[in-house]
Amino acid sequence: MDHYDQRVHRDLTRREFVKIGGTVASAASAMPTISAAGNQVLYGAIGTGAQGTYLLRHMAGLQGCRCAAVCDIDEPNLKKGVAAAGTNPQAYRDYRELLGRKDIDAAVIATPLSTHFPITRDALAAGKHVFCEPPLVFKPEEVHALRALAEERFKQVIQTGLQRRYSKF
Repeated sequence: MDHYDQRVHRDLTRREFVKIGGTVASAASAMPTISAAGNQVLYGAIGTGAQGTYLLRHMAGLQGCRCAAVCDIDEPNLKKGVAAAGTNPQAYRDYRELLGRKDIDAAVIATPLSTHFPITRDALAAGKHVFCEPPLVFKPEEVHALRALAEERFKQVIQTGLQRRYSKF
């Protein structure tokens, strides 16, 4: 096993994991704002339950972005998400259809915890920037897989929420 394989496959201590997370957050905050055609970021919200609709309501007041799509497997939550977005977004029941849209720049993920990693992985693979509610991963092996994917997709921004720390309210 060469040096790179040892670095990727070794077990992380809790301290190393926190240190990496802090580095990623610092780097993301130092990056220029995501730019899109027409200077407006189009995003899709995946998961429109309580936390997802809270995020949609919060983001509806932000300048420079617009919710173009929402997704939830639960029909009542999907309807709440459409209403909360306030932008008449396209509604999907399968997140992969949302991620397949070329006009979507970013994905906001507020699904059950065990689905954060696979949806984040698929969003990055689809070329989307990602905002995901914590925790970002559910299993230790997902940390290594996400790190490897993030190294491959270094131009994409991955941001993890921190229970309303990003909100001015």
